[in-house]
Amino acid sequence: MKAPDLKLGLRCEDAEVSIGAKALLSRATVQLAPGRVTAILGPNGAGKSTLLSVLSGQREPTAGRVLLDGRPLRAHGMPALALRRALMPQESAVAFDFSARDVVALGRYPH
Repeated sequence: MKAPDLKLGLRCEDAEVSIGAKALLSRATVQLAPGRVTAILGPNGAGKSTLLSVLSGQREPTAGRVLLDGRPLRAHGMPALALRRALMPQESAVAFDFSARDVVALGRYPH
């Protein structure tokens, strides 16, 4: 089997997130390869949601870095990121009477 190209995909290196003195995420490192399915598991308060917010670009880490295809995530720009990633929150509410098909179609908007 061919070794994965470490420059492709999403990589988080020693990411930390703190609010004041409270650490929400400590030294998280992960490599997510294109075409692979990855699960993030852990108990409540372990930092899973915080890690996802860092990986998706919704939150900047207070230390460490996040790379997409070998470049810092923020260097890609929001329009380019919108074409590459999607995030389905754990809880979500739609303010209008949309069908499930309409809500899914909203995710195609950048394309």
